[in-house]
Amino acid sequence: MEKKICGAPQRQLYLVPCFEKSLFSKTSRFIVTGLLIFLSLSSYGLDLLKRDTTKRDTVQKDTSKRDTTTVFSFLNAADFDVNGIGKSNYLGHINIYSPSIRGGKLGFNAGIMKISYNSDSSIIYQRENILTNPIKDLKVGDSYNRQLNKYDKIVTNTAYSLYIQPTFTLYSDDDFNRVMFHLHNELLIFNTKVSSSYTTMAQDSLVFTAADSASSNFVARGNVTESNPPTYKTSNLNGYFGAGFTFDLKFGKSGSFFFQPTFGWTTNFPNFQSNLGRRGRDQDKWNTFYLVRAYFTEKLSNNSKIVLGTDIRGLFPRYSPLYSIYAGLSLNIEAVASLFK
Repeated sequence: MEKKICGAPQRQLYLVPCFEKSLFSKTSRFIVTGLLIFLSLSSYGLDLLKRDTTKRDTVQKDTSKRDTTTVFSFLNAADFDVNGIGKSNYLGHINIYSPSIRGGKLGFNAGIMKISYNSDSSIIYQRENILTNPIKDLKVGDSYNRQLNKYDKIVTNTAYSLYIQPTFTLYSDDDFNRVMFHLHNELLIFNTKVSSSYTTMAQDSLVFTAADSASSNFVARGNVTESNPPTYKTSNLNGYFGAGFTFDLKFGKSGSFFFQPTFGWTTNFPNFQSNLGRRGRDQDKWNTFYLVRAYFTEKLSNNSKIVLGTDIRGLFPRYSPLYSIYAGLSLNIEAVASLFK
C-alpha cells in the first residue's frame, strides 16, 4: 500500500524539492572540508573586525545614518504559515555583517540560520482490500473488507544553514547605500518529514472467492490504525556554492532594505520521493540553484530592529521553490553581551 502511494506522480504528492544525498557519501567529506575552510575564514574575519571596531570607536557619525561597517546581530522571528497547513515555527539567525573591512571595498557576510520552509499537503483517495485478521493467510471463503480511504499527506521542511559570503563593494555613498558582488559558500542541513493519516469514507464486507485467489491483481493488506500513521523522514547535508549581487539600501529615515539574489551549483539532488525506503549508495550529482534573500528593517533603538523578510530557494529548472516569510526582532549581539558583564 505504502509503495503505491509513494509512487504517485510527484506533482500530486510533493511540490517541494527533495533530497537524495547521504550524510556518509563522498560529497560529505568534501563538504566537511568546506566547513573547515569556513571556520578558518571566520576566525580571520573576526580578528580583522576587532581591529576595525577599535578604529571606528574614534569616529563620530551622524546618528540618522546607518553604520554598516560591522554589525553583529541575533534575529528571533516567527514564520507565517501562508498555506494554512501546519503552524508557525521559530526562525533564528546569528549574523556577522562587515561590508567594509578597514574602510576598503572588501568585506564579508557570514552566519548561522535555522529556518522552516513552506509546508505542503495532498489528498489521495484509494480503494483497498483490508484483511479482517492481519496475521492469518487469506483463504477461499474468508471474509475481508473493501474500503474507500482518503489519505492526507503533509510535508514539512526545516533547514540549518551555515554560510559565508566574501563581498566586494561596487557602489557606496555617504548614506551607506551599497551595491556589492558576493561569493556564496553554504553548508545546508535539510530535514524533510512526510506524515500521513487516513479516513475510511466507505466500507463493504466481502468473501474471498476462488476467482480472487486466481487473480494476480488481488492485493490485500492488514489494517493500519489512524493512531499510528506512517511517517517518513530524511536528513541531508549539501553544499551550495555560487555568486550574486547584494543590495543594502537605506529605506526612510531609520530603515533599510536588504536584497540578495544568488545563483550557483549544489550537491543537492531533488529525488527524495523516489528514494523513500530505498537502501544502498546514491550517486553524487550536481545541480544549479537559486537563492533570494530579502528583508526590511526598521530601527527601534541603537540596539534593536524590527525585521520583515523572506527566503526563497529552489533548484533549476522545473522544481517548485521553497520559501519562508517571517517577522521578528533583531538584537545587537555586542549590546546583549554587555548586559552580562
